[in-house]
Amino acid sequence: LYYLGDSYQKKGLYEDAVNSYLKAVGIDQNYTKAYYQMGLCYNSLGKADEAINFLLNAIEINPDYSKAHETLAKVYLSKGKYENSIESYNNAIKTIDKKGKKNLYKIYTYLSDACIVYGESLSENNNLFKDAKRYAYESISLKQNNPQAYYYLGLAELHLCNQVAAEEALTRAKKDRQFKSSATNYLKNITYYLSEFGCK
Repeated sequence: LYYLGDSYQKKGLYEDAVNSYLKAVGIDQNYTKAYYQMGLCYNSLGKADEAINFLLNAIEINPDYSKAHETLAKVYLSKGKYENSIESYNNAIKTIDKKGKKNLYKIYTYLSDACIVYGESLSENNNLFKDAKRYAYESISLKQNNPQAYYYLGLAELHLCNQVAAEEALTRAKKDRQFKSSATNYLKNITYYLSEFGCK
């Protein structure tokens, strides 16, 4: 039933996949992978609340399920639940196993992004951009050729009014096709953004 659900999911038949996973957990109520996959399916269907519930079910059964914490963090971020997202990313880092450590740099990158998005949603001064900077550096220490981390590092430095550091990080980020346009925009209009962020 679980593998049938996987087959449906690969074809984009998410509701059929959920039905198969539900039958699987009906047989084994502690089947964490089935709960996790249902979370993925509901997220793909745009039903974030249902996705959160199933991911929390997986974590309740297995608190060390790092991938479930990571996915939950992404869903929380999409819902604007920034504190929950940051907490879940940190839980993903705490519970990651030896096999998953090769992707640890990605979680630090996502965590940096979550801190920036949360920081930008607040009007008062906060330490979130310092946290974003720290997490970006953690990611870069694990994988030096990491344009996404350099991009978020650049944004964090901009918010912290560190122009030279921001320019250096964004220049590294724009070498990657995915971030070229956005990083170039920040670099071309850096004076404007520094002013917007309240830098003197």
